[in-house]
Amino acid sequence: MRKGLIAGTALALALAGSSGDIALAQQATTMQLAQAGKISAEDQEFLTEAIQAGVAEVQLSELAREKSQDEQVRQFAERMVQDHTAANQQLVGLAEAAGNTPPTEMDQKHHALHQQLSQLSGEEFDRQYMQGQVQEHEAAVELFASEANQPTGPVDQLAGELLPTLRQHLQMAQEISDSIV
Repeated sequence: MRKGLIAGTALALALAGSSGDIALAQQATTMQLAQAGKISAEDQEFLTEAIQAGVAEVQLSELAREKSQDEQVRQFAERMVQDHTAANQQLVGLAEAAGNTPPTEMDQKHHALHQQLSQLSGEEFDRQYMQGQVQEHEAAVELFASEANQPTGPVDQLAGELLPTLRQHLQMAQEISDSIV
């Protein structure tokens, strides 16, 4: 079983290297790892929280693309939609590969935030959205770092793979938030 998993991982990486699609190889590797063993209750809880936050991130950022009047904020929102959509696909794929049904909607906290932001416009919208992005990414970095610090399985591995991007998002959000205050 382990030899097959290693061979499958090596094949996925080789194919990715030849096609230039490393993300696809990571996703294939993660799927194989999930299928090789069960995901713990803690990992399931992490996946649920991460997926709900990711869904919220995409929906909040789609709102920002529509409502923002600041080009920097709109570009940031576009990046968040792209990056979090890709991350969500990996997280959902991992949950499904482990036999779990992932959430498809954001949690109540994020729904309330979406409602609040949808009532705002102009500079106030931009300020509130970016302040929220700083807070959300601080929480995401903490959540993913905690999960990645216990590298015992595929969920921890994926958290570690996604963590650098979340840290980059946080830095970008802080810089933009500081510039529009």
